[in-house]
Amino acid sequence: MEDDKPFEIPITLDLISERTLDERKLYEIKDSNVIARISEVVPALTKTVAKAGTHKGL
Repeated sequence: MEDDKPFEIPITLDLISERTLDERKLYEIKDSNVIARISEVVPALTKTVAKAGTHKGL
């Protein structure tokens, strides 16, 4: 009998304390082309990860 529950991948988020960040190493991205590419890649990447997880039976 198949499990009728929806497929889920647990994602844990770890909060970084302010003391951990070295602001000297942070950069603000101002180039609109770079921002647009990042905005396009993130949804595609999450879709790819979800498909890979589905096919591997995670």
